[in-house]
Amino acid sequence: VAPQMGAHAGQLHVVRYEDLVRTPRRILADVERFCGLDRHRYVLPAIDADTAARHRALVPDALRAAIAGRAAEVRAQFGYASPAAPQV
Repeated sequence: VAPQMGAHAGQLHVVRYEDLVRTPRRILADVERFCGLDRHRYVLPAIDADTAARHRALVPDALRAAIAGRAAEVRAQFGYASPAAPQV
């Protein structure tokens, strides 16, 4: 994503969902530092790391296929495997 930002890449702070779920306090501290914010004490509820299956059923196959196609390059940049294309 940073290459697409060009000269503004320094204004981008990437947060991966998996990292936020695994180490929320560290990731939130990183975001606060990046934004120049004072430290805050967060009360963090348990975060469900695998919501994809629950939400997948809510998105029609044609829309999922369109999203997968448009997101393929970004998924590859972050090391995510491309999902199997739904049959439409």
